[in-house]
Amino acid sequence: MSQPSNQRLREQINLLGTFLSTIIDNAQMSLRKADMTITALYATLTNEETRAAIFTPIRQRDRGRPAQHRMRAAHMHTNSMPAI
Repeated sequence: MSQPSNQRLREQINLLGTFLSTIIDNAQMSLRKADMTITALYATLTNEETRAAIFTPIRQRDRGRPAQHRMRAAHMHTNSMPAI
């Protein structure tokens, strides 16, 4: 391959890498939001006192974490779950 072809190939690979990285970041964000949505739905099955004691601290802790840390924790949790 000639030098210009190599440069063009590198540019295309970088562009593809950026695109895939964005897709993965968006998927992770969606999963985190879905997990908290599901948690909130389960919280509605309890009385107000239990919900305040359990769900409120979880939600506050989750909001205070950087997104990457939340996703790492969620990934570790799902990987430790037994298969059904």
